[in-house]
Amino acid sequence: MTALHLQEALMEDVKEILKDIITEGESGGRVSGVNVFAQQLPVIRVNEKDASKTLPYAVVKLLDARTEENCPWTVTAGIYLGVRDTGRENQGHRHVMVMVQRIVDRFISEPLLDEKYWAQQDIEWALDTEDLYPNFYGGVCIKFSVPKIGRRMTEYD
Repeated sequence: MTALHLQEALMEDVKEILKDIITEGESGGRVSGVNVFAQQLPVIRVNEKDASKTLPYAVVKLLDARTEENCPWTVTAGIYLGVRDTGRENQGHRHVMVMVQRIVDRFISEPLLDEKYWAQQDIEWALDTEDLYPNFYGGVCIKFSVPKIGRRMTEYD
C-alpha cells in the first residue's frame, strides 16, 4: 500500500460523495457531479476545443507524509474544490461549502477508506478569501494513517 493507492481510493470516494451535487458548468448549463483529478488540473492547450471543461472540479493532492518507528505513515491529502456560479446572488461559496461539508461528514462519521486507510479526526477546511467571481474555491485537508512495510530483521537487531 502506497500513498498513490491512497490517492486513487480518495479520488473514487470524492467522486461518489459529490456525484449528485448540481452546479454550473463552464458553458453555463447545470451539471451533476464533479470532475476529479489527481494532483493538479489537466494542462489545457490553446488549440483544444473543450479547454474550459474542468469546472466543477475536485483535485486530490498528496501534500506530505511522515512516519515514526513502529507507527504507520501519516499522509496529508488536500482536496481542492472549484465551482462556477454566475447567478446574481453571487452565492457560489454555498456550493463549495456543501461539498466541503459532505467530505468532512463522510470522514468524521466513517474514517475508514478502502478498508486500509484511517482518516484522522483533525480535519481542516477553508474557503478562498479572494473575490474571483464567477468562480469559487475551497478545500479540505485530511491526514490519513497509511500502513507501512515493517523493518526487516537483521542479525544485528
